[in-house]
Amino acid sequence: MTDTTLTFHEKENKYDFKLVEGMFSAKDAGKVLKALIKDKINYHSFEMFCIQEKNSGDVSHSRQRIVELKNVNDSLKELLATLGEQGAQLKINGTIEIEVIK
Repeated sequence: MTDTTLTFHEKENKYDFKLVEGMFSAKDAGKVLKALIKDKINYHSFEMFCIQEKNSGDVSHSRQRIVELKNVNDSLKELLATLGEQGAQLKINGTIEIEVIK
C-alpha cells in the first residue's frame, strides 16, 4: 500500500505527498495524466475568467500555462499511443512538493 500521508522535511522546510504512484497500461496512464492536465487547464481558465471579470490584473501567466499544458497533453497523447501499440507498462511517480517560503 502506498503511503499517501503529508510528510514534513524539516531540514528543507518542505512538505510532500504522493499524488500518483503505480504501474499503468498506456491507456490508463493517459486517463490519469489527462485528467490532471485537464484540471490544471480548468484552474487557469477559471483564474483568467475571474481576473477579467474584475478587471483586476494580468492574465498572461495563466494564458501561457494553458498553452504549455495543451502542448504537453498533445505530446503525451502521441507518446502514449505509441507505447500503447507496443503494449508497454508504465510506472508513474508523481510527488507534490510544497516548500514554505518566509
